[in-house]
Amino acid sequence: MKKSLLALASGAFILGAAEFVMMGILPQAAAATGVDIPTAGHYISAYAIGVCFGTLILVFGRKVPPKDLIILFMVIALVGNLASAFSVNAAMLVVARFVAAQPHSSPRLWRRKARRRRPYP
Repeated sequence: MKKSLLALASGAFILGAAEFVMMGILPQAAAATGVDIPTAGHYISAYAIGVCFGTLILVFGRKVPPKDLIILFMVIALVGNLASAFSVNAAMLVVARFVAAQPHSSPRLWRRKARRRRPYP
């Protein structure tokens, strides 16, 4: 199996898991941060809004080489997910989820890069 395909598949799985796991553990996250469940729903909303802002980074970063932009997105994902894991209160978790969502638009970048390499018949 190609390394690039393995990297793409693992990146898509990690981003998808980071997005959808919060829906499954929302009651536990609410209890751990000391808020009620409807308020903890902001953790999911913060991620969704972060995806929108991440797309803006992708749009305005068109001059940056795709490899550098993907590395930047992966660093942002690492920082955001570590901050989510070690957050101590609800506000910190909302901000961390927002930051962790920024690279969610990066698969569009990978597809754009792959399209350029595809030979046309």
